[in-house]
Order: sequence, then C-alpha cells, then structure tokens
Amino acid sequence: PGEVKMFTGDDKNLAAELVDTIRFFEQKNWTPATSTNYSVRSSQIPGHILISRSGVDKSKFKTEDLILINLEGEIH
Repeated sequence: PGEVKMFTGDDKNLAAELVDTIRFFEQKNWTPATSTNYSVRSSQIPGHILISRSGVDKSKFKTEDLILINLEGEIH
C-alpha cells in the first residue's frame, strides 16, 4: 500500500475532473484551506474510491494529492 502517483484510463479522467472540481469549490470559497474531503468511485477498480488527501490546502491541490482507498478505508 502507498499513495497513487498516477491514475490510468478512465480513472485518470475522473482524477482530473475531481481536482478541477476541488479547485472550483476553493475559488468560490466553499472549501477553505484544508477543510473537507472529496471523492469519486473508481471506474476501473470495483470497490475503490479516489479521495482527496486530508490536510492539503485546496488552493494548492493537484492530482498527486489524491489517494486510492477501498471501501474499508485502506490505502492502496
């Protein structure tokens, strides 16, 4: 287990869209600083979720700040 540095296929698109959404919310001041986590279900790996890492300033958020977890919350 460890952090996911790069997503592939459909998950790469989902990751990019999630990061864009997080940045949009931050620009609207709907998610100040490190508050809130956002997620989307993986389209490639059943039972897994791409989720924003806790403690990352949303104004500086990037794809590398997403992690992949299973439904039990374990990082993969």
